[in-house]
Amino acid sequence: MQNQNADPHLLKCVLNADINQLQQINQMLIHRLVEEIYKHDCRISTLEKQNQEILLKLNKLENLTNANTSQLQENQELISFIEAEIPYLRHLVSKNEDLENRLAFLEPSD
Repeated sequence: MQNQNADPHLLKCVLNADINQLQQINQMLIHRLVEEIYKHDCRISTLEKQNQEILLKLNKLENLTNANTSQLQENQELISFIEAEIPYLRHLVSKNEDLENRLAFLEPSD
């Protein structure tokens, strides 16, 4: 029959080996986590930079849209003004044609 009592020194060596392995595994996990955190930080930085670029482009587009809207409103006002003047201009053209016809009638022929 074997002795049920294990050698305390041997038991301590086995436990120390297990503790050392656990510490190595723990260090490897910490190292991997640090690498993952670094990768995520880099990705976050890239996304933040892209977000800033998108916000700048969006701001430029909003400014351009506002300018275009303002220009469109001005153009519509000019069109309305011109459309309002068309009957008067037609009247002037007609009056001018009448005057030219009278002048031609009244001028002596060569």
